[in-house]
Parts: sequence; structure tokens; C-alpha cells
Amino acid sequence: MEEQNIPKSFWGDAARAGGVAGVALVALMLIISSVQAKSASLIVDSISHWTEFFIIFMSILLFGKMRAAKYGAAGFTYGQSIGYTAAMMLFAGFLYGLGMFITFRYVDPAQMQQMIAVNTRAYTAIYGSAPGEDILDRMRAMYGSPVFYAFAGIAGMLVYGLFVSLFVSVFVRTPQRRA
Repeated sequence: MEEQNIPKSFWGDAARAGGVAGVALVALMLIISSVQAKSASLIVDSISHWTEFFIIFMSILLFGKMRAAKYGAAGFTYGQSIGYTAAMMLFAGFLYGLGMFITFRYVDPAQMQQMIAVNTRAYTAIYGSAPGEDILDRMRAMYGSPVFYAFAGIAGMLVYGLFVSLFVSVFVRTPQRRA
């Protein structure tokens, strides 16, 4: 009887797990943005990236193990773990994308200007001339859109989370027990 509720709780469990991971990642982003505003360094960048990796790794491991425990004797396969991670990362990525929007739009708008400058230099290197005002306007509109950040966050977290999950799912899966 209990195993019939497992599929129904899939998206709810994934949303809760992704929400916790997403909030932790957004908090890290806001902390790092405030630290980088004072002193940008490779050490801060390294700490940021390793902490982000740790949050994603531990989220997949802990929430994956909690999800696997619900399956009991039925077992939780490697593929189910990957699928659960993908759903979890959808929610985490959405929150992370909104966090990026808030950070770049309101907390540290200079970062958005840096992204536009990097893209302008890349455009100039590729096409041999500076972008026109119409292209710069499109860049500003794109980097000013919460939809852009939501999709960027989802895509980034899916790729990152699934890559980490390829390894972590080995430890999350549980074998099916025969009666």
C-alpha cells in the first residue's frame, strides 16, 4: 500500500529537495557577491565553486538516500536516482536562476555590465567590429530578463547536477531485496 504513494510523492519530494538546494545556492551566491564586491580574488572564486559543488553533491546524496529509503524492499535503481536528480535540479535551477536575476539586477548590477562587456569583446573578436546599438540593446534586454536567468539556471543546474549524479547515484541506489 505504501509503495503506491511513491510515484505521487515524486514531484513533491523533488520540489522540496530542489528548493533546499536552490535556497542554499542562492544564499551562497549572495554571500560571494558581497565578498567579491570588496575584494575579488581567485581564492574567493575557488571557495565559491567548491562550496557550490559541495552543496549540490550533498543535496543529491542526502535527498537521494531519503528518496531511496521510501522504496524499501522494492529497491531504488541507478536510473531512478538519475531521474530524481534531474527533477530535483529543475527546481534548484529555477530558484538559482531567480537568485542570479536578483543578484545581477539589484544586488550587484556591475556584474551584469561585466557580462555585457565580455560579450561585446567576444562579438568584436568574432565579427571584427563592435556591435551596433541594436545588438547592445538586445544584450541588455536579455540580461535584464528574469526568464533568461530562469532558463539559464535550469539548464546549468541540470547539466551540473546530472554530471555529479553520475557518480553519486552509485551510492544512492539500493538493491531490490527478494522476499
